Amino acid sequence: MNGLIHGKITGPIVMIGFGSIGKGTLPLIERHFEYDENRIVVISPDATDEEILDEKGICFLQVALTPENYTDILTPLLTEGEGQGFCVNVSVDTSSVDLMRLCRELKTLYIDTVIEPRKGFYWDEGSSPEKRTNYYLRETLLAERAQNPGGTTAVACCGANPGMVLWFVKQALMDLASSQGIKDAPQTRQDWALLMQTVGVKGIHIAERDTQQVVKPKAPDVFVNTWSVEGFLSEGLQPAELGWGTHKKWMPANAATHTDGCQAGIYLKQPGGKTHVRTWCPSLGAQNGFLVTQNESISIADYFSLKEKDGTVKYRPTCHYVSIDGSRTS
Repeated sequence: MNGLIHGKITGPIVMIGFGSIGKGTLPLIERHFEYDENRIVVISPDATDEEILDEKGICFLQVALTPENYTDILTPLLTEGEGQGFCVNVSVDTSSVDLMRLCRELKTLYIDTVIEPRKGFYWDEGSSPEKRTNYYLRETLLAERAQNPGGTTAVACCGANPGMVLWFVKQALMDLASSQGIKDAPQTRQDWALLMQTVGVKGIHIAERDTQQVVKPKAPDVFVNTWSVEGFLSEGLQPAELGWGTHKKWMPANAATHTDGCQAGIYLKQPGGKTHVRTWCPSLGAQNGFLVTQNESISIADYFSLKEKDGTVKYRPTCHYVSIDGSRTS
């Protein structure tokens, strides 16, 4: 494929998962990286789309990674031959923290689109609502980073959403600052938080609406999921979450704060897929949507928190996602 080459992958590439996200990511790797085509392996328990890989001559392993086998399976694949390996995790039911830890030990690069837990996390009836939040999953990753600083690069939650959304927020903030006559670009995380406070941002509202088009139109009253079915179900059933701004003096009656961590967000004791909120997007204007949790509802609020020297937060914006009625449908 022809495209702008952004970098060279010198070692083997191991892609974990080959669902809708994997099938969309593989062409990007082919188009924008220089790598050895004979040193890429895809792992998935589902062989539905194996023929796509066969046509490309890509090695496919039909196996589910578990806490018992992931080290034995991934270690030889990521360390085979010369160069530095690259692990692309676009799977479900595999612990992102476990995989990051292994990649650090192997000095292998790592990227994923979400902090994924081990199988059963989302459906654990014995777990409290707080322990099923994205806030909780993010804190497990931050704890791992604090316990084992340094090492090879591992990028978490870097897809289009979450991921690119933070870049869009920064650009929107720069545009807003420019409209107020502020031209200097922030250089540090503290600078970004100070700029957001200075221009007067109270809330960051991220509206999701899927505008994909298909040959066969969607029939009335028919829901068609256009991305990860497992991901859609799990995040829809997780508690509704949002980053909670310091200007807020009121909380919903069924809202709760967290016992540990950065304290950048709250959660509601009800699923995001049943929590209606009002939203707006340019194509359709005002409409209703669902307060579905996303990692960056918390991470964006945390990133733009302005703190005193003693750690006291003096400014934080509210941040939340809205999946619009009809979002992720075609």
